[in-house]
Amino acid sequence: MIGFIGIFAFLSSCKDKDYPQATPDTNTNLNVINATADTLNYYINGMRQNNASSLYPGGSTYYLNPITGAQNYSFKKNGSAVVLFNTTYTLDTGKNVNYSIFIGGESNAKTFLTVDNLNQANQVVAADASNTTGALRFVHAAPGMGALNVVVNKGDTINLTNCSFKYVSPFMLVKDTVNEVKVYQTGSSTPIVDTTFTFQSDVIYTLFAKGVVNGSGNAAFSVVLLNTGTVNQ
Repeated sequence: MIGFIGIFAFLSSCKDKDYPQATPDTNTNLNVINATADTLNYYINGMRQNNASSLYPGGSTYYLNPITGAQNYSFKKNGSAVVLFNTTYTLDTGKNVNYSIFIGGESNAKTFLTVDNLNQANQVVAADASNTTGALRFVHAAPGMGALNVVVNKGDTINLTNCSFKYVSPFMLVKDTVNEVKVYQTGSSTPIVDTTFTFQSDVIYTLFAKGVVNGSGNAAFSVVLLNTGTVNQ
């Protein structure tokens, strides 16, 4: 009887014990980008991560330290308790890796994880002797748009063709001045975006596509420029 009571007490104490929660890995960084038309919040294992502010359309969290390993991610519209979708992402631990999640729509199929090779961006800029350039990559995060062509400065700087949804380019040099950016649906000679962006030297940028051709408001097709870091000198 005494032995039984002792075992019961041990099991009870284990049941009531508060085990430590998983903590963020300071050697890993995650940037979550909202390429949808709605303001969103995201959660890891049911706990909201973007506590400072909600993710507005075209916005991002910038790089935060996430919980690494295989974790459950869920996404909700701001102000709603309804989970749009759940998925699992596995982030490496302790390897100084930078990741981004691009939310292109309200499903797993329209959302994807990228590894952000910022070292490659550093190398591209370091190899340029002019000291007048930054690094730019293009990400296609607009499901349903089909393949896209992206031209910067009439193609003498950047000329990407047949970029399908979820395409992620390497980092490329971009001049530290006002640059014209045109985006075409592959096979068309009429740009669906014709705009300019001002870039700075030694800055790492992500240009991403979002929306649909005939959309309006936040759902309209556009390209968004994000400053994602500075080059290590």
